[in-house]
Amino acid sequence: MIRIAAGLVAVLLPALAWAEAPHAHGVAKLDVALEGRRLTLDFTAPLEDVLGFERKPANDKERAAFEAAVAYFKSGQAIVAGASANCRVADAAVEMPERGKGHFELTAKLAYDCKEPGELKSLEAALLARYKKLKHIDVRVVTPKGQSAVRATPAKPAISL
Repeated sequence: MIRIAAGLVAVLLPALAWAEAPHAHGVAKLDVALEGRRLTLDFTAPLEDVLGFERKPANDKERAAFEAAVAYFKSGQAIVAGASANCRVADAAVEMPERGKGHFELTAKLAYDCKEPGELKSLEAALLARYKKLKHIDVRVVTPKGQSAVRATPAKPAISL
């Protein structure tokens, strides 16, 4: 029983640390999972790095910037699946949660339906070219091939799966 509990702690502790760690400006996080035809992406970044401010939008210009970011992420253009996998966005949600007093983030949860999931070899973090304040994205990947962790940067935006 103790071994089982220790094993669960060893598995869950890193995941909890990732979820609860305070955000660092310039750093985004992306969890990628491929199961069958379903590709799931869970992205988080400080709102400052995406919109240039770290609070709820205060005027029409800021609200328009947020809505443009929402549309960009929901379109599937921010993180692009390889064309040969024939993936299409099936579900998308973008939010602006507060992470501690005055620290807002942009979170995007996307689910793709991939007609050829076996052809999915990589993703392209196109958002790194658009949002210059993002210096890198720490990525965790789970696919039928196994688990991995990679870092996408503006110089190397490809994420190998």
